[in-house]
Amino acid sequence: MGRDISSISTALKAVYRCDIGGIELIFQFHALLEGSSPRVWRRFLINADDTAADLMNDLMIMFQMDGYHLFHLEVYVPGMPYASSKRICTKQQIEAAEDFDYWGAESLPAEDCHINDIVGKPGDQLRFFYDYGDDWTVRLKLEAILSDDDYEGQLPCVIKGKGAGIIEDCGGVWALNDMMQEEKELGPSDDEDSLLIFDKDAINMEL
Repeated sequence: MGRDISSISTALKAVYRCDIGGIELIFQFHALLEGSSPRVWRRFLINADDTAADLMNDLMIMFQMDGYHLFHLEVYVPGMPYASSKRICTKQQIEAAEDFDYWGAESLPAEDCHINDIVGKPGDQLRFFYDYGDDWTVRLKLEAILSDDDYEGQLPCVIKGKGAGIIEDCGGVWALNDMMQEEKELGPSDDEDSLLIFDKDAINMEL
């Protein structure tokens, strides 16, 4: 029998809550678009107390996702059956899912869930799912925990990365890979932006 989802969520909050009195924590994440070749990835800093909704919105900006498809976040716990992971999604999506008797009742509202409620030590991982047709998945790994004394710049902030991001409704990561490979061989077309160029400044202006 699988473990109870609600007890897992409670345990995660108890174990992973990162709250040191008076110190604002900053999380450094590595985010990889799964299956991408060449790899499309981001390294970024974000306030640990930002909500999961904030994190998902930021990821969509970083990977050029327009946000008109369904999306959600899941905590990855080694050894826990994948299907028993708690979905974290917006209240609007939860209400819509409940109307269709789908997974809404088994979801946590992203607006009420803070990042440091669900991860809190280096090595902890999340998965962000976007567009259940093209099936984009971004794997996030918490790399480091900083304090506000370590960094005084913009938050959130992308500090490094590769690749431009996704192409909406293109067929998913395999189609994107084909397009990136074609650009490597032939160069970008005159009427399209490069899929291979990572523009950190442009991303940070949107964040």
